[in-house]
Parts: sequence; structure tokens; C-alpha cells
Amino acid sequence: MAGESENQWERQRDFLLEQQARFMTDMEAMKQAHARFQADMEAMKMRSAETDRRIAANAAQIERNTQNIARLVDVCMSLANDQQAARRDMADLRQRMRENDEDTRYKLNALIATVDKLSRGNGAH
Repeated sequence: MAGESENQWERQRDFLLEQQARFMTDMEAMKQAHARFQADMEAMKMRSAETDRRIAANAAQIERNTQNIARLVDVCMSLANDQQAARRDMADLRQRMRENDEDTRYKLNALIATVDKLSRGNGAH
């Protein structure tokens, strides 16, 4: 029975050594996986920082574009207002020209009538 006990002890020892070897192999695989994970996390941090930088740069550009668009809208509104004022001025000018044309026509007709009267009167003497 001593041989049997020794044999059982050797089997337990072999089992424990095998388990320890598996454990060590698993631990090494986990260390490698952890190292890859850490490297991936560092790469993600760098990409995230670059993305944040780009977003900030784009946000600044968007803000500049928004300001430029607002200025452009102001200029367009000013031009539209100026155009409306010019149209009103042109309409007023056309009205004054019509009135002047009528006045000029009236005065010209009066002058023609006076000249005609004078020329008839001169021709009769």
C-alpha cells in the first residue's frame, strides 16, 4: 500500500504541476492580451485627441463661417434697402419729370401761341 500511496502522491504532484504549467501559460497569454489592450487604448487616446483637435479646429472654422455669413446677410440687406430707396427716388424723379414735361409743354405751347400771334400781327401791318 505504500507504493499505492506514493503513486497517488505522484499523480497529484503531476496534476498540480500540469495545472501550474497551464496557469502560467494562461497568465502569460493574459499578460500579452493586456499589453495589446494597453497599446490599443493608447492608440485610441491618440486618435481621440486628434479627433478632439480637429473638432475644435472645425468649430472655430464654423464660427468664422457663421460670422462671415452674418456679415454677408447684413450687406445683402443693406443693398436691398439701398435698391428700394433708389427705386423710390427713381419713381419720384419720373413723376417730377412728367410734371416738368407738362409744364414745359404748356409753356412751349404758350410761347408758340405768342410767337404765332406776334407773327400774324406783324404780317398784317
